[in-house]
Amino acid sequence: MRTIHKALSVVAITTIIFVAAMVPTTASAAPPPVPDRVASWFKNDAPSVMVAISATSPTEPIPSDHLVFPFGSQLGQPVTVMIWGDRFLQAKHPSDAMLVARGDWIAPVVANGKAVGTFNADIMADGTIGYGFDDNAEAGAAILGLQPHQMLASDSANGYFVIDGDTARQAGLSQVGIKGATGSLIQLQAALTAWKAGIDQQVADNSGQPIGGITPLDFGSYLADNPASTGSGTWLIGVGVAGAVVVVAALGLVRRGRWGPAA
Repeated sequence: MRTIHKALSVVAITTIIFVAAMVPTTASAAPPPVPDRVASWFKNDAPSVMVAISATSPTEPIPSDHLVFPFGSQLGQPVTVMIWGDRFLQAKHPSDAMLVARGDWIAPVVANGKAVGTFNADIMADGTIGYGFDDNAEAGAAILGLQPHQMLASDSANGYFVIDGDTARQAGLSQVGIKGATGSLIQLQAALTAWKAGIDQQVADNSGQPIGGITPLDFGSYLADNPASTGSGTWLIGVGVAGAVVVVAALGLVRRGRWGPAA
């Protein structure tokens, strides 16, 4: 997969993860609705971006220098991306009500009735709307299949998790050899805590300096190795944020662009 990373992508993800860890959560388990301004942008402006990055005929080869998606690709409904913070990661009984909005919104890209990628948007520091896209069909399918009662959660490093009540299903990392798996929220909490502990150890072994090439969490492998795992571990996010961002840059999961100024 080829990538184009532009201004704000790494900084925004770092800020989003750190701030989300500190923001108080509400008691509602329903994800926040997509703001009217963002929904309007997806409806009225994003389609022109899709035209520019999609093949102009069924026979045009993709990918090419600028084409990412098949002819006729369209956007599905955008959803709010959620993330876990300290409250979720330290809770004795983690729940979906403890997730918070990450600060961006994502829609599946669909061609011929099947997901072929994802398209996300966020509000940038100058007030314009930035966007990103990729050809991760697995992630797109997870978003396309979301039910109204389900949430989509991601820390940007470990793929996407479809949260359905007390369960979490990982998706979006098949391209790096990690297959989707489903476990309980308390198992997800324990897996994330163990993953973070591994990062901390690698950083310590590297004299406290950030490291690159960190392997994302393989939830399925963790469940196989820890079938009776329980959570309520403490995860202080600070040091691990840099490692998480390095993963995103190293794997090249998202192309970034910019669309502005927004109304």
